[in-house]
Amino acid sequence: MTPTVIFAPPQSEISSLLRDRFAKCRTASIVAGFMTPDGIDAAGFDTVAHATKISELVIGAGTYRAFEAIDSLIGAGVPSNRVRIHLGHNRSRSATKNLFQRYHPMLHSKIYLFEMSDGSSTALIGSHNVTGFALRGLNGEAGVLLEGANSDPAFLDIRRHIAESFSQAVPYDPTMKEAYAWWTREYFDGLRIEANDAPRDSEGDRTIVILAAVSSGHRPKAGDIIYFEIAEELSEIRSIDTEVHVHLFSTLPAGPSQALSGLKSASFALFCKTEGIEVGEGAWSLTLTGASRIASDLS
Repeated sequence: MTPTVIFAPPQSEISSLLRDRFAKCRTASIVAGFMTPDGIDAAGFDTVAHATKISELVIGAGTYRAFEAIDSLIGAGVPSNRVRIHLGHNRSRSATKNLFQRYHPMLHSKIYLFEMSDGSSTALIGSHNVTGFALRGLNGEAGVLLEGANSDPAFLDIRRHIAESFSQAVPYDPTMKEAYAWWTREYFDGLRIEANDAPRDSEGDRTIVILAAVSSGHRPKAGDIIYFEIAEELSEIRSIDTEVHVHLFSTLPAGPSQALSGLKSASFALFCKTEGIEVGEGAWSLTLTGASRIASDLS
């Protein structure tokens, strides 16, 4: 087996290499964490001659237009039953409090395997997703090109990885493009939350304080669902990440200023999370779960 290192410099174009191997191979298998239409074009497997050679295509995430491009690949000859979407690795929500990890850590492999008619194989293994930035040398990437006999143990290991990735993934369904793209957004939203871990002042955090009157016989408790209708002008409530504090009074003070200055006189208080928001005409319908008590019954 002959290994070739491909990361000197890191901004190395490999689009022409992939196109060359597609032209020479008998079959091709691709496993990648992320894909874009420009990446499909850069790799060169959007042509009919190359598409018909694809025996496995496993993608972890992609843009909506990337999934539209998959439809085109199937139209060009990729067998539909050989295209799969890997929706991440299952993790119990109770296993971690880390929001990022709750969004099913994604498939992150990048493997391009070409099997030749002469009994040899070529595999590119590295950091290159199926994107134009990665394949055209715009990103900083690293990879190793392996070339040798099909029977080499390294290629057997590579094929086992591809087979396992394929078995973990779900068959591609063209009617699910919006759902796949939503899943991609959820993953990157989780990544954004994880990346934003620098210590910061909470002064800029959005917080909603709800002041309400409640009879002594109908006080909510932690875990209860609380429903409010709120004026549409309170646009901050659009975000379900907004903190919501509910302070309940036996008798509601005369105005907001009096209520805020007299929060200690509230008979009960809850720190809540937003379960749902419904937009109506001139109002928001807000559904909350009372997560925890932040004040004891003072009456």
